[in-house]
Amino acid sequence: MGERMRRHKMKKTQKTKKDFLCLLFILPSLAGMCFFYIVPFLSTLYYSLINNMADKKWAGFKHFGSLFANDLYMQAGRNTLLFILASVPLGMAAALLLVLALKFSLSITGIILSTRDLRIKSGERRFCFFC
Repeated sequence: MGERMRRHKMKKTQKTKKDFLCLLFILPSLAGMCFFYIVPFLSTLYYSLINNMADKKWAGFKHFGSLFANDLYMQAGRNTLLFILASVPLGMAAALLLVLALKFSLSITGIILSTRDLRIKSGERRFCFFC
């Protein structure tokens, strides 16, 4: 019974070492994410809730209220939403059609060639980009 517990403890120790090594490898990415994403986001949020950087008086959501009351800002928001609603589905459809054309080696007005046409002879060797 002592041997079984010792093996279990060794496995647990090895797992802890492995977890520590995994954390050690992830640590630079986490530090970069915190430094370049989370810290700027939190500082921007802080600066949006104060009156100005000199006196740092608490303004709360007063700035956001005046922002959403601005007609030009709302027009820009509507234009952006319209652009997103139009361009994303069209882009996805165009990408899907391009993939299908490449998959089935269709020729669309001579621009997309089949994979057999992409082979280039160079001396004795052949290069194929999409084979």
